[in-house]
Amino acid sequence: GARVIWDTPIGLRLGGSYDYLRGQFDSTLTIPGMGTQSVFGSMKVKKFFLLSGEWTIGNFTVTGEYMEFPALLHLEMFGQNMQLNDQVQVGWYVMGTYLVGDKLILYSYYDRYLDVKGDPDGDTAVNSGSPRFYGWQKDLAIGARYDLNFNWTIKAEWHFIDGTAKS
Repeated sequence: GARVIWDTPIGLRLGGSYDYLRGQFDSTLTIPGMGTQSVFGSMKVKKFFLLSGEWTIGNFTVTGEYMEFPALLHLEMFGQNMQLNDQVQVGWYVMGTYLVGDKLILYSYYDRYLDVKGDPDGDTAVNSGSPRFYGWQKDLAIGARYDLNFNWTIKAEWHFIDGTAKS
């Protein structure tokens, strides 16, 4: 993998990450009444990338990220070879924070996640027998954070969440 971060002289910070991962697993699973079963398979994360940016102007900071996560997971269990996922997942967020004094931060963010890139309506979830809202998650949050001292923070958030794809 690789990661690059550029801190510009105007308070803008840009970054990017890229990973290619591959792994295998081999284990056993004991199920009451069925005995011990062998579980093995492989996982490949191909071309995971993340782009990010942050811009600070005085006490105000705006931050955003975009990521794509194409995962391929194979599992063999009970003599069956199953492919669990071969879809590109995509997500992004944008967040604004404002520092009030030395210890209080007010913030809000919006994030969006799609279980399958290019399917904002959840058609893939419906085709696999799940409810449509399994295909996305949208989260609007508003919050406040107060740092009592170095070790203690009080934080309150309100969320409006639509969809369950990340749950």
